[in-house]
Amino acid sequence: GHKQDRPIELLPPEVLQSDAFKLNALNSNETAAAKQKKMDMEDIVVGYKALDGWKNEAEGWNGYNPFIELITPENAEKLGVPTYFQIINKSMSLDEIKRKYKEKEYLACAQPYAEFKRDVELIVSNAKEFNIEGDPVYGFAKEIEKIFKKSEKERKKRRNL
Repeated sequence: GHKQDRPIELLPPEVLQSDAFKLNALNSNETAAAKQKKMDMEDIVVGYKALDGWKNEAEGWNGYNPFIELITPENAEKLGVPTYFQIINKSMSLDEIKRKYKEKEYLACAQPYAEFKRDVELIVSNAKEFNIEGDPVYGFAKEIEKIFKKSEKERKKRRNL
């Protein structure tokens, strides 16, 4: 065969150590990482849309989704959860996920999708920790969790993971 058909480890040392070779190897790695990030960002959009599309069917809630607005020390009382930060360390919401996506915070992470997944799991765990089982919001958290798990399965199928 031709010289370029040889596996990398058979290339002579002077080629392996050349700047052109190293630069090319670096670029191909960077491209793989960039491709992975692009796919992660696409997966975040799909996952977010699945969660954002959840409709609250519970009676008396008028379709209100308690996971959209970020609970802060300033609005906790107004939202009817004045003791929230006595129990929850870090608040998370769909609005906060949307903000992190738009402001490219996920893109800045080494693994954007893993960070997004942690944020979704934080929404669920916060709701389950703050509310008691049997409370509507606890039940809504379980619904959101189910939707996300389904979205995760579809992602794994789509990405052959």
